[in-house]
Order: sequence, then C-alpha cells, then structure tokens
Amino acid sequence: MKSILVASLLVLSSAGLFAEVGDTKGVFDVEKAWIDASGKYDVDALAKMMRDDFVGVTPDGVAQNLRESLTALDKTPAAEKEARAKVKPTVSTVRVRMYGETAVVTGAISFPAPKASSTRFTHVWVKSGDNWYLCTSHVSRIAEPRPPAKPAKIIRSPKVS
Repeated sequence: MKSILVASLLVLSSAGLFAEVGDTKGVFDVEKAWIDASGKYDVDALAKMMRDDFVGVTPDGVAQNLRESLTALDKTPAAEKEARAKVKPTVSTVRVRMYGETAVVTGAISFPAPKASSTRFTHVWVKSGDNWYLCTSHVSRIAEPRPPAKPAKIIRSPKVS
C-alpha cells in the first residue's frame, strides 16, 4: 500500500501539479511590472505584457480591447499623468491562484492623490513560452463606507376588536 502511495505521488509531481509554486513568483513579478508601468502610463511596456485578444473592463464598466485600452491610457491628460506619477499606490490583499498555464490575480490598489481612489482588480494571466501575458483585466471602484442606517421607526396601529 505504501509503495502505491509513493508511486502515485511521483506520477502527480511529474505531471506538473506541484509546479505552480515556482510559477507564482513569475506571476507576482509580472503583476508588479504591470502596476509599475500603469502608474507611469508606459503604453509600450504595457503592450508587451498584453495578449492580442486582451479584454479589459474599466471602473466605469466599459469593456475595451487591446487597442482601445492602450489608446485610452495614452490619451490621459498630461497633468493627470504627472500628478499620478508623484504618488505611490498601495497594493493590498493580492492573491494568486494557479490553474496550469493560467493565473488569476486579485487584489486592491489605492492612490492617495491627486484624487483619492481605491479599486479592486482581477487579472487573468496566461503563460506562453517563458512569459506571462495579461488576457483579461477587470477593475471596480471600492465604494466608500456608508454611515450606518438609522433604525426604522415602528408605527403601531391601534388594536381592532
């Protein structure tokens, strides 16, 4: 029985099911490069990390293909680019889940200025050869916390006999 268990583990490990541990670092590295290039509005660097069939969804819910996404980023007003370049975003709650040659990265990113904003993101990366390429990005604004609701006033009706 013990030899069957050992043989099974050897087959599973040779099938690459444990390879995702090493790949996680590569995904973290490319995700960091993506965030850095995004903060600098470096369209050329971003384009090199994106698949031709890229689909992105903006915080406003607009779906964009590769060309539309890069064009929108490139058309960002210079003043906004300069202001954003001066601040360091805070990235948090990053989680990488591996599915073979596909990685799903979720997290949150906050910018303190020029206008404070926080978003959650989901990125889907696909490995081709030795490189990871972004195929899908979905970004949603994090809503400001709402003040607690006041308790509803209960109006009692008179008893009917």
